Amino acid sequence: MAHFCEGVPIILVGTKIDLREEQQTVSLMAAQGTTPITHHEGSVVAKAIGASRYLECSAKLGHNVNLVFEWALRDAMKKRGFGRKVGKKNCVVL
Repeated sequence: MAHFCEGVPIILVGTKIDLREEQQTVSLMAAQGTTPITHHEGSVVAKAIGASRYLECSAKLGHNVNLVFEWALRDAMKKRGFGRKVGKKNCVVL
């Protein structure tokens, strides 16, 4: 995928982290021989794919959802040169 979007920052997001603590989900996964992904495992995958960061969120609990969008916006603005001087003026995106 990177060859189609060269230079575009990647943020890996682990979603539904509330399910890590939900007993029914843990039991169903155990029956299939799996477990929920840990934060450490997500971080390892993010590093392996060259992601700029790894974030986790839960829309159900409202945990870190805004943070995911904040970091996506920051990385996009950084890539676009937000605040970079062009001639004698600063570029400003509103």
